[in-house]
Amino acid sequence: MCGVRRKTPLLQPLVNFRLAKTGYRATAARLGARVGTLAADAARHNIPERARTPSELQTRCARCYLSSQFHSPRQMTAAIEARTEQAPLLGWWQLVSCEVEFQASGHRAPMYDTPTNGFLVFASDGRVMTVVEALRRDEPARDPESAHGMAYAGRYRVEGQHWLTEIDAACNVGWRGAIQERWFRIESDRLHVRSGWCVSPPHGGATIRVWLVWQRPTATAA
Repeated sequence: MCGVRRKTPLLQPLVNFRLAKTGYRATAARLGARVGTLAADAARHNIPERARTPSELQTRCARCYLSSQFHSPRQMTAAIEARTEQAPLLGWWQLVSCEVEFQASGHRAPMYDTPTNGFLVFASDGRVMTVVEALRRDEPARDPESAHGMAYAGRYRVEGQHWLTEIDAACNVGWRGAIQERWFRIESDRLHVRSGWCVSPPHGGATIRVWLVWQRPTATAA
C-alpha cells in the first residue's frame, strides 16, 4: 500500500474514508487492490503521474482492450463499419404486408390467402429472427413447403442495401445451413424488403420473389 499512496494520492482518501466508516478490512483490501490496478495500468502505459485520473486510465485501458480484440486498424475499422450498417435495422419490426411477384407476368398478389401477423427482430450481436403466421386453414398443410407461414433464425450481416442470413433454425428444416439474401430500404418508420427470384413449389413451380413491408411496432403491439 505504500507504493499505492505515493503513486495515486488522489485515490488514497477514498480508501481511508471507507476504512474509517466501515472498519471492514475486506472492503479496504478490495479498494486498495483497485487503486493498485489503476496505478499499475498508469505505469505500464507511461501516463504522467499528474495525468493519472480515472478518465485517462479508462481511455488508455479501452484502447488496450480494442487492440487485444483486433489484430489491425483495418480489422477494427471493418468491425465499426459493420456495426454502423446494422444500426438502422436493430430492434423489432411488425409485418404490414407480404406480397408475391410472378416473374412471367409481373403480377403481384398476397403471399397468403388469409390475414397474416408477423415480427422481425435484429439483435446487435449479429442474430436475426422472424416469424410470420397466418390464420390456419380448415386442414393444416402437410407439406412443409406449403405450410401457412414461416419462421427462421440465424446469423446475419449487412452489406450495403442488403443483408444475408445464414439460417441455423427454421420451420422448414430444408432451410438449415442455407443463406437467405434480402434487399431493403428504410423510409421513415417502415422497412421495405424484397427477396431474390426463386422457384416456388407452392405456386406451381413459378419463379417468384417476395415483397414485405415492416414497421416499428407501437407500444400496444410490442
